[in-house]
Amino acid sequence: MKRRAYLTGRITHALSLPRRNRKVIAPGWRTVVSYAELLDARQPSILWLHEPEPLPPSTDLLFPELANEEIRQLHSGQPQPTGIGIAILRNALVSGQSLVGTSSKLYLMAPITPLFVDEYLQKDGPVGDRKLSKKAKRFIPGTSILLTNWNSSTYGHWLLEGMPKLLLLRRVAHELPPFRIVMPHSLPTWILKWIELILPSAKIERYDDSGEYVQCESLLLPTLLTSPEHVPHPELAILLEDITPPTVGVGLEKRRIFVSRIANNPFREMINQTEIEEIALEEGLTLVKPETLSIPEQIAQFARADLIVGEFGSAMHNTLFSPTGAQVFCLNWINPLQSYIGRLKRQHVGYLLPSSGTPVTFVLGMTRLGYHIDPRVFRNCLRALDTRR
Repeated sequence: MKRRAYLTGRITHALSLPRRNRKVIAPGWRTVVSYAELLDARQPSILWLHEPEPLPPSTDLLFPELANEEIRQLHSGQPQPTGIGIAILRNALVSGQSLVGTSSKLYLMAPITPLFVDEYLQKDGPVGDRKLSKKAKRFIPGTSILLTNWNSSTYGHWLLEGMPKLLLLRRVAHELPPFRIVMPHSLPTWILKWIELILPSAKIERYDDSGEYVQCESLLLPTLLTSPEHVPHPELAILLEDITPPTVGVGLEKRRIFVSRIANNPFREMINQTEIEEIALEEGLTLVKPETLSIPEQIAQFARADLIVGEFGSAMHNTLFSPTGAQVFCLNWINPLQSYIGRLKRQHVGYLLPSSGTPVTFVLGMTRLGYHIDPRVFRNCLRALDTRR
């Protein structure tokens, strides 16, 4: 009898442990129509605050003759718009690098996260540690908010996916109960600096994603302020005004900047970076290294610039803070994100492809690729841009 009782206890204990392989499913969001209904909801629910709204038409592409047909079509196409809202989950588990689910399920989170986040989750892709076994569970009472996903440590993705959610919370916090922002320890501390800048009074609850996970009594999840394919909602341009210096364009000389990369990108490298930067300096541009600046300084640098040049990537997405009419010239091309930002802010965007004529884009599992920018073409472009100012 003692042996049977022991075995029964062991089986019961094993069944109560979080499953190692959790099924990946969609939560099945339902729509509610008020904050009161959202906060009382027991099922996964979304309150839509802004209806889908298309971006303004694209401005003319700078140097269209230098782009290929795919770039030209994506620059001027009509991407699918999306709405903006806030979702809620009850007793949700947050684990790893901002994975959300239950003890047996992981949730597909669009429109909370971009489409690629869900795609990698379904493929068992690079989403960090998704296991719950051998980790301690910690209960967080009250209202929590999650802003991050497993790729939030990539600065450009944070600028488009996480930072806008903070701006939305800044506007609607008075409609919500007191809340804390939940965040794994493994994410970089500069996210904390962004929170301090936009929501300085926000409480932050960090968890050790290597050794624990948290169960949130009530978890609020702002949706993206872009579509799952990163098409911004026009409301984002309005929200960005909250942190753009109010003196921009009033008695301040505009700047022409070249955005320099300090750390090497793990996937691609401009092999003649030094030569290109020297040409930029000779043509009167100022080298800016965003990684060396505080967040307010970064915002101010881009807010004052009417010509921004640099390698396509995270740092160039800071043109979210640049003024209407600015010229944005990217070296290489990866996707239409910079064109979307240009449409949001009514900026003039162009691209100079590598000397090979082929963009160096991202493919999962790719090895690091080097590319060369033609220095003669680059110099001619800078001089042509100068005459258009």
